[in-house]
Amino acid sequence: MSDLETRISDLMRACDIIAKRLHGFKRMPGLLIYSSSLIVVYALLLIISYFTRLNELIYLIELLMGLFGSTIIFILHMVILRKLNNHVEVSKYLHSHIEDMLKIINLELSVESYNYLAKFLAVEKAPLEYMPVLLVIPYLSLLTVENPLFSILLIILFLVALPSLLFFQMELFNRHVVYENKIIREVFSRIGNNEYDPYEPFIVGLKDVLLSIITLGIYLIALYAKVDAYLDNHIVKHRRNYRLFKINYIKKSKELLGFTQL
Repeated sequence: MSDLETRISDLMRACDIIAKRLHGFKRMPGLLIYSSSLIVVYALLLIISYFTRLNELIYLIELLMGLFGSTIIFILHMVILRKLNNHVEVSKYLHSHIEDMLKIINLELSVESYNYLAKFLAVEKAPLEYMPVLLVIPYLSLLTVENPLFSILLIILFLVALPSLLFFQMELFNRHVVYENKIIREVFSRIGNNEYDPYEPFIVGLKDVLLSIITLGIYLIALYAKVDAYLDNHIVKHRRNYRLFKINYIKKSKELLGFTQL
């Protein structure tokens, strides 16, 4: 095996390892999604308690619904954001290796595509380390449950914060998608194939924040499930595109190796 063949083989092997990690997506368990609806029960009980005094058993149920509901929906929120972050970071490694693979067989990207690649690599991930601070809001609501109006306002604040942060995360992810589409178009053009699947953005807007509040979190839970399904479909496209890229890349590399051996 020639030195060039060895380098191509090593790059392909490294790319396969990264792609396997990128494509290893698991949907969120249904139990996590459904159990997060406990926050809705808590919000309803708070509204009821504003108009009428609850007996001790219902009061205890209210506290438990608030504790478990707010914690579970926060976990759901973190799982979604972590998945999006991980995808953005791992795909950076994948595209960097693909660029190296093209370069080694003399199919370098254009200057414009290099600029897009630089912007793609510069897309930030959402800062998750401070997210647990959000739990202070619903937990404070539990401590002030004797004042239903204040507790309701705190839960509304919580239901504003979660979709707002999801909006920020999806803005970053959509930026990632825009640059990724530009890069992949150039990559497939270089290998002589334009049959790739383009990636679609997922838009979260003010309407989603308002509906999350109006529905006391029901819409927000459905939104998380939609984002999870969207990411699953996004990764399915990644698998197809990578498989197609690899088939055509092998053909191109064989052409180069055949030429160099003449």
